[in-house]
Amino acid sequence: MISAFLLVALGTAVTAYEGHQRLLSVWNEADCPVEVYWIQSETETLIRMSDPDRQIPPGDIVSWNSYISHEFLATERDGGKASRSCRFTLLEEESSEPHVAVSITKDFQCQFMDHTQIVSKMETRNIFAKCQHLQNPELDAHNSVTKLVECIEDAVSKKLETLYNEQSHEIALRKEVARLGENVQCANASVDTSPSLSDHLWHYGREVRNYQVMVKHDRPSSKIHVIQDFVSPEECKVMEDAVKLTLAPALVFDGQGGNSINNQHRKASQAAINVSSLDSPYPLQQLAHRIYAYTNSVMIGLNLTLDGQEPFNSIQYYGRGPRDLEPDRYSPHCDGACNGRKHKPGTRVATMIMYCEVPELGGLTNFGNAGVQIKPRVGDTVFFSYMDPKTRIMDTGFTQHSGCPVYIGKKKIISHWMRLGVDAENPYTNLNTLGQKRDELDEADDPIKRMIEQVNLTVDAFVSKDWIEKLRALHNVEGKAACMQEQCAPTTEH
Repeated sequence: MISAFLLVALGTAVTAYEGHQRLLSVWNEADCPVEVYWIQSETETLIRMSDPDRQIPPGDIVSWNSYISHEFLATERDGGKASRSCRFTLLEEESSEPHVAVSITKDFQCQFMDHTQIVSKMETRNIFAKCQHLQNPELDAHNSVTKLVECIEDAVSKKLETLYNEQSHEIALRKEVARLGENVQCANASVDTSPSLSDHLWHYGREVRNYQVMVKHDRPSSKIHVIQDFVSPEECKVMEDAVKLTLAPALVFDGQGGNSINNQHRKASQAAINVSSLDSPYPLQQLAHRIYAYTNSVMIGLNLTLDGQEPFNSIQYYGRGPRDLEPDRYSPHCDGACNGRKHKPGTRVATMIMYCEVPELGGLTNFGNAGVQIKPRVGDTVFFSYMDPKTRIMDTGFTQHSGCPVYIGKKKIISHWMRLGVDAENPYTNLNTLGQKRDELDEADDPIKRMIEQVNLTVDAFVSKDWIEKLRALHNVEGKAACMQEQCAPTTEH
């Protein structure tokens, strides 16, 4: 049964509280009934918060309004006497959300929870509560269970549809706000790098060195970090020297599986070098080891390697003055899929942008949907990932980013995109820019084989190679000349 003391109407939005007020929910995950008391700070008096008529049974949830700094005691009752107990206090740093959730664990510890966990639990209980009336003892067990399952399926389906529509609207709204703010952010010469959520040191054992990391955005499926002095002047120079003769207009994906050169969204010069080759410059091999060591330290469990990955790219933007109407830039885009769906094997999951030269005016890296701006600094690197390594679910657009227009000076970067599901035997070149295998596409796009498959024939068993070639040649003839029976009838000889 659902506790009658559950004060929050399940399925409704939680009201945002002003000041220090919070909605507190306590979830009893212990295997015994629990009582919860507010500890009056001045007198240490215990004031019972749970239902006066009964204790909180195992698996139940109770909720009430409280305030920051309030302290509570949860106790197990055994024969009228308290046996096990734990305390918790609503502290500012643990109670930033308007809805605070605490779990009484199986070993009777008081632990703060992500408020979305408790909301999800409450939603689930609400669905079961709505369907409990279908457990009719007068019906046989099969019909009773069937009706209960149908009720739950219908309620879950409606809830998921509501959540999907809300998420789609939130994503669309976030992207529109980011689009409107893009030009404003890029045009503001006084914009500095966004403040960090946290800072820490990353120790790279291969070099016996610590790197300063500033976390700008942190979600399971999207992270944005700035790593100070990650790329050295020597590595930048080696990269620039290696590509100076091969620079060409930068490419963008055309949305059809290929690339496009002339595109208004990207104006820059670009050249690539394969660093997985043993004859690639040694400083770049060192940089590659550092890149993958850091990425694997963040995306735990993926164990990405350089084998089969994309090359390093040198991308260069040139300023031609503040009045340039078509400056070098890269409009907002996602490096990988940012649709919130499951990762497609062989496609990108993370990016490194390394600053080798920075302009005097312009050139910010702007993550509009995440509200993060990065002002380039020589030697610094922006790392961002767009897949949850645990669930393999992709970002929903927080890592969409742009290279703001460069007006004065030069912006030279090294970019590297990392993929999951490639190796020496299955390199990224086996896939088109949509993540589709090229050999499978070649097979699917063959009109002759497609025609044969439609009539359930196989090439090897029923059709001679000569006949296929004749059909293929006729298919390519302008006007598609009719195939004469005596010219292209299949042979039955093998």
